[in-house]
Amino acid sequence: MSITPVANLDRVKQHNLARLFKIIVEYGLISRTQLADVSKMAAGSVTKLTRLLIEQGLVHEVDHIASERGRKAILLAPKSDDIQVLAARADRDFIYIGLCDLSGNLLHRISVPLKASTEKAFVAQITKTLQRFLDSQKSMIKHIIGLGITMTGIVSPEQKTVFAMPKIHINQLKLADILEKELNLPCHLNNFSSAMALAEKQVGASFHAENSLFVEVHNEVSAGLIVNNRLVSNLGVGEIGHIQIDPQGKLCECGNYGCLETLVSNDAIVANYCKQAELPNKNKVTIQTILELADAADECAISVLNEAAQHLGSALSNAVNLLRPEVIIIAGEITQAWSIIEPTLQLQLTSKSLQIEGVKQVTLLRSELYESPWYSGYALVREALLSGELLPNLLTEEQPIDMSKF
Repeated sequence: MSITPVANLDRVKQHNLARLFKIIVEYGLISRTQLADVSKMAAGSVTKLTRLLIEQGLVHEVDHIASERGRKAILLAPKSDDIQVLAARADRDFIYIGLCDLSGNLLHRISVPLKASTEKAFVAQITKTLQRFLDSQKSMIKHIIGLGITMTGIVSPEQKTVFAMPKIHINQLKLADILEKELNLPCHLNNFSSAMALAEKQVGASFHAENSLFVEVHNEVSAGLIVNNRLVSNLGVGEIGHIQIDPQGKLCECGNYGCLETLVSNDAIVANYCKQAELPNKNKVTIQTILELADAADECAISVLNEAAQHLGSALSNAVNLLRPEVIIIAGEITQAWSIIEPTLQLQLTSKSLQIEGVKQVTLLRSELYESPWYSGYALVREALLSGELLPNLLTEEQPIDMSKF
């Protein structure tokens, strides 16, 4: 999987090439005339650079359409089948790995229980799992351009470092650097919720929104933020679960009291249900149990889910007042009761966020990507490719490039 970038492609032309490639990928099908219009580049430059993309096997001509004058215009499309992404996610209990094409279509996936209890054991397990996955899929692998890995916990993508994760003590783990060395692949690392916010922007519910918020309700409550079409992923961003809702509430693992996470996480919902239902044996109750009871019109289950939605909606209204996203996407098991919680969330957003004349009310949606955990890692690599960072790795010297033509 070693890669030799083209050395004689200067930065300006590399930037323009990346711009054109990004537009072609995002549009799926586009003519050279449309490409020049969208990119604001001269038609001659578009013709020359797209020829290079075709010669390098990144783009191909796929169709013809009749123009207004009766002539046919050639459409360009990315050769997404030949470009692959390795995606991995580690949460509290499992490691998920998937192989995707450039469009995000899953080619193969596995999940294995996360058995490690120390940092060293975690690194060993995730490295071996990735290596075994690659070895087992040799016949399917064409050209993997990078590994995207996401974690539950506190991550710095800039430093390629994991600062904290559930159940395992971490001491500034340089995970991306380790995996790059072991697998000989560029590695991109981020928090799971941040990466999912990016995935929703790329191929999901917030595609047309410039500003959006992704919120995951699971064992924790965390968020990812898109502002002006860009992912905000600085260290510690997205810890919406630690907004204080009830100062007299339960002690949170962060040391504060009454955090959103103590009221809305799966464990919190289960604990609240067991308390209200006065159940003697709490061990048999799970979030899925409560969701099934609510679906069967159990009043206690419905009440508990509505309480959680009230708290979540209150926190979201603060986010709306501060950030004014166009779209908020909710993910997690609780969304299986969407018909129950969505009206409550909407009421909280309407009553507790500032309503401004002429400003459209935030759109509240349920994530359709959440059950596909490979999308988080896929999104990180796709972003690196379309930003131009990984594009030189796809260019080879097999097709000589005469830069005097450009």
